[in-house]
Amino acid sequence: MKNILILGSSAGMGIEKSFKEVFPNIQDSNITNLSGNGAGNFYIAGRLFEYISHNKKPNYIFFKFTGLNRWDLPFDQKVSLDDYQYQTNSKLTKWVFSGGYSGSWLTNNILKKIFCYIYDVKDQNRTNDQSMQQIFSCISLCETLKINYNWTFYYDITNPPSKSSSEDGFIEKLPYYISTKKMLDFAPLNYSYDINEEPEDGNHYEKSTFTKYLKEKKIYNKIKKSLK
Repeated sequence: MKNILILGSSAGMGIEKSFKEVFPNIQDSNITNLSGNGAGNFYIAGRLFEYISHNKKPNYIFFKFTGLNRWDLPFDQKVSLDDYQYQTNSKLTKWVFSGGYSGSWLTNNILKKIFCYIYDVKDQNRTNDQSMQQIFSCISLCETLKINYNWTFYYDITNPPSKSSSEDGFIEKLPYYISTKKMLDFAPLNYSYDINEEPEDGNHYEKSTFTKYLKEKKIYNKIKKSLK
């Protein structure tokens, strides 16, 4: 039986159902989805290393990376932020999500005192390099441990299709140090616009749209190859 790990933000939550629908050979697989609502790429990388350190190595990992200017902080679990929605607990850590340079952190007095030293609210892309470093670490870990994987962003970071996705951060091109051999050919949010199923909020497409995305020949073949 395969062990499959999925990591992402809200766009990754529940997508294991689409995977099982499109790839019948994983019906009996053990799928762990650690995607978090509002999460950024710091959380994705951090949860990956936590998981690998305390669990059996998975057979396959699917990364759905998220906004470049989202930051996540690994607090001690005893830290109390009872009035803040965008957080989640692992066995080791209380992960707290910023939601982006103009995100939900601005609604919390404690987080405003922390994130104000990280963000330049006049330059939403100032922290993009640090986010790309998290993606590099995820890919490098998979390559080092010889774990099959695929990855994409929920949107094309070089061509955001909506105002809200653009506010999540964008760059002209991927850094040369990021390996693209397991990267999917196009991003699901951009695909939703291409097939006229764009989301009302500019970010959160329907799960049925993602299922169609997985069935696209280029996407399907690349994932199928990695799932073997």
